[in-house]
Amino acid sequence: MGRTNRIIGIFGALAFVVFAVNFAFAQSAFAIGGGGISSVTGGAVNCNGENTCVKKIGDTAHVAYKVQSSMLFTSADSANYVRKTSVFVPNVLQNVKVTLVSVPDTEEYEKILAKRPPVPSGNAEPPVPVRMVNKAVPIVDFAPDQNGEFRDGQGNDLSSAKGGLLVSDVNDTNLGVYRSGSYASEDPNHPEVAYLNYRSGAQGMENHNLYHEYSFEIKEHGVFTLKIEGDIKIQSKLTVLPVRVTNTTSRCSNEPGGGYGEDCQDMTEYEQWQRGALPYYSLTDAAVNKKLFEKNTPDGLAGSERCAVTRENKMNNMIGEDVTPNKNSVYEAYVKAFALESNPAVHYFLNGVKEDGCDQAAAVVTLCPEEPIPVPGPDPAANPGPKPNPGPAPAPTPISDPEPIPVPNPDPKPVAGTIARTGAGAILPELGAAIGFTLAGVVALRRKMRQ
Repeated sequence: MGRTNRIIGIFGALAFVVFAVNFAFAQSAFAIGGGGISSVTGGAVNCNGENTCVKKIGDTAHVAYKVQSSMLFTSADSANYVRKTSVFVPNVLQNVKVTLVSVPDTEEYEKILAKRPPVPSGNAEPPVPVRMVNKAVPIVDFAPDQNGEFRDGQGNDLSSAKGGLLVSDVNDTNLGVYRSGSYASEDPNHPEVAYLNYRSGAQGMENHNLYHEYSFEIKEHGVFTLKIEGDIKIQSKLTVLPVRVTNTTSRCSNEPGGGYGEDCQDMTEYEQWQRGALPYYSLTDAAVNKKLFEKNTPDGLAGSERCAVTRENKMNNMIGEDVTPNKNSVYEAYVKAFALESNPAVHYFLNGVKEDGCDQAAAVVTLCPEEPIPVPGPDPAANPGPKPNPGPAPAPTPISDPEPIPVPNPDPKPVAGTIARTGAGAILPELGAAIGFTLAGVVALRRKMRQ
């Protein structure tokens, strides 16, 4: 009984530790503010690049990035929301394809919500589980006209174009991403750079001409994970190609019940959400590649004042915080800028608790290490080696005749004239011979007397 109680006590202690860890993580990830503000993903966005190598300069490398994003903000009544994400990918990549890797498991999440006990408004929300998928995502291209208006191949603007939506239902006909180049205003009083879904703001956006924007909208809670990959012909021993993702793009409002149409405001009108210059890269400049390589870390590409590196946590349903957090997280900045705490009657979902809503990383391409060429050893059959120099032939060693091996013969009969043996071995034969002669003489004498 005592042993049973000890085992129960051990498991109880372990359960308490797990609960304490989860509770502590939940408190940091699902920060609670006034007015019922909670998070279901912790962070806002994350990205990283894969490293690869080629055998020689001139070969084609396959470059890949992983991108994670969530719906940055929404109110429970969907009257206000920030749902768009922009990913900046080097425009030198060819044969680009996008694959959806994981999506929120909305059905399982609804079951979790249905089973939990009622909680006061503003308490931490459970994280949204995900399910793994492998779904190719269509890419819809947009290009700016001479006035900076973006249209797709059919002449549609963004309001009427198909695609550009990430959803957990991978068979949705609007599943896709938009791709666009940039348009720089020629008005010196408004040096704005614009992509399809992202505006630079007053700060400008240097190096924008080196990137394409891949953008999409998210309307569900939870984390979406994408893989973006393409090919590049390598022209240097070291090539570093950056990527950046942000979901601090535009804040939209829509009165419930369809009172009026969607009205959106660029978040880059606020200085705290202007991301600044994109990282400069080069396919041939060794100094540029070396500088980028030195800033590359396991968590991402450091060095940007307005896009801090998001820590990798190896999770598909949660996003980490910044490695070097800014003074104000996107969570704190948004709550303050839009006075969310002033309306306690509305429940808000806001991700990016301890990060700035931006992340950047890099894919690194190097030359593969040369494999050693095996040196074959000598073949003993084909190359037996040098023959020894012949010297004077040694004289043959005489071989003496072996002594004959004596073969024992039976004892011979006594022959007259032979030399009798001597010694103890000759007594019996001589005695027998004497007896024999004596008997022979007696017989001859008797024959003579009869006559």
